[in-house]
Amino acid sequence: SDKDRNVEIEKLKEQVKESLPILKNNLLNELIQGNSILDQEKVIEKLQYLNIDILSEYYQVAIIEIDNEDNFAWSQEDKGLWKFAVSNIVKEFFADSFKLEVFNDSSEKICLIIGHGNTREDGLCSNIEVIFEQLKEIVEEYLKFTITIGIGNIKKDMCDISVSYREALVALKNSIVLGNNKVIPYSSISESNLTGSVYSIEYKSQLLMDMRISNIDDASKQISQIFKEIKSRNISFELLFVICIEMISTCFEFIAEAGYTTTDIFKEDQSDIIRKLQVIKNICEMENYIKGIFIATINYVKKNKTSKSAKLIEEVKTYINNNYDNSELNINELSN
Repeated sequence: SDKDRNVEIEKLKEQVKESLPILKNNLLNELIQGNSILDQEKVIEKLQYLNIDILSEYYQVAIIEIDNEDNFAWSQEDKGLWKFAVSNIVKEFFADSFKLEVFNDSSEKICLIIGHGNTREDGLCSNIEVIFEQLKEIVEEYLKFTITIGIGNIKKDMCDISVSYREALVALKNSIVLGNNKVIPYSSISESNLTGSVYSIEYKSQLLMDMRISNIDDASKQISQIFKEIKSRNISFELLFVICIEMISTCFEFIAEAGYTTTDIFKEDQSDIIRKLQVIKNICEMENYIKGIFIATINYVKKNKTSKSAKLIEEVKTYINNNYDNSELNINELSN
């Protein structure tokens, strides 16, 4: 009957209404991931249908992460509530100045797509940074925790929203170098440092020498000096990771030279050691991790070198005792 049909239609409408937030989140994630196979007109059509108001002359993405989130012993529900609180503050801050969508990306980070109507990019960048600095201070004052914000560059085309998102991710990752409670624009990450590594041939040679003579103190000082240089230069996270891999590779080189494997010393292979490095989120922890690898290696090789030497001395003593009456016993005999 018509009455039943109308009831079914109303149910369908209600289901569509309930699913709109999910559809909206999915489309926004497609935009930042660059997954959408639709042309720009189709995307605009979907944005309008889902009431997403970001159409602008320019676009920019920012990502917000709550610092040391795992240290708060929050439940999943708590995490969701605190992120919701941060998102609400963000909306209040930006509502009067920009078009804005706030949502969670696939990693549950707070993500912002910002629509700019002004064409003066330099002014926009500095203005956005000032707003984010204020936002950061308000969150710390009222929510009693800190946030770090990565900001991508401004893009002209909607299809480049995904590029700005990836830039914001790289900027956010640089908190490992720069520390938490920061606003980090992608544009501030110096690319010039990629040409000359902090980890010079001289450092590598000195570290190898320190390891060969079992000098733990000097090896630790060398590593501290390298990290001091890293901290003094505004390098990208990618370069920091490359430097750490180079240092670890020097240690692997010494292990092979001494006739051992990483499994002998660490009970795990080289890929496991690298994998552990990848998940470290703090430059001080990285420094301690690298030092730990070097110290464990030096101690292991030193201990086993002593054991080998002691064993050899005992073998020589035994040989001399057994051949004491041999008139032809000489240094050549002992060396054989």
